[in-house]
Amino acid sequence: METTKGERIRLGVFMLLTVSLVLGFGVFFLGKRIANVNVLYHTRFSESVDGLVPGAKVKWNGVDVGKVIDLHIDEHDLLAVVVTFEVMKGTPIKASMRANLVGGFSITGLKTIELSGGSPDEPTLPENHEVLAGTSQIQQITSRVEVFSVKLESLMNNMLLITGEKNQIYLTGFLQDLHSITTQFRNSDIKNTIIEIQNASKALETLTKRTDLIIYKSQEDISTSLRNINEMTENMYDFSQRIKADPSLLIRTEEKSGRIK
Repeated sequence: METTKGERIRLGVFMLLTVSLVLGFGVFFLGKRIANVNVLYHTRFSESVDGLVPGAKVKWNGVDVGKVIDLHIDEHDLLAVVVTFEVMKGTPIKASMRANLVGGFSITGLKTIELSGGSPDEPTLPENHEVLAGTSQIQQITSRVEVFSVKLESLMNNMLLITGEKNQIYLTGFLQDLHSITTQFRNSDIKNTIIEIQNASKALETLTKRTDLIIYKSQEDISTSLRNINEMTENMYDFSQRIKADPSLLIRTEEKSGRIK
């Protein structure tokens, strides 16, 4: 069956649009890939990196900034693993920054790299430079378990010391003495002691009230005495100033006193 001229034209337009769309998507993703140039760094871990695989995420404060590219044994140190990773161009990788292994406790057991530390004042590390490894979560947990074990051992030693045979003898004797004292101390004695304490409290309360009353009544007399002392002090001060200004007043005062005699 032969196609008409119109069908051939429509088929050609469709093919042209399809090719254009494919090329457009290819250019778009290629341009995006070129625009998002990544920078390579590496870290040397002296511990097991089980669970860290190529393609694992590299994060900074929880934000995805790159991924793991390659893992291989360090030929100069067979106990170390060199992990190569890439981060987005413009990520400020600083000299004091650390690469930490995170995760491995989930069902999958996969780990990621978490970047931490660094100061804005530091220069950014060049590409292919080594980022020092930090402390992984497993190392942190292990160190905490060791500290806990030491404290637990110390606690157990103290418990053994407290519950030792010698301390048990002392404790048993103390309890026996306490039981003997409480047995000899009759209920009537307890009642009389409580009554005496109550009477003493009442007497102390009465004494306090009387003392407050005496102080309250004496306030006016004390105020009057203070005023008299203040006036006498002012007079003495005025007299001394007058003598200082005119010492002859002292002679006149003595003459007057002699005449009166």
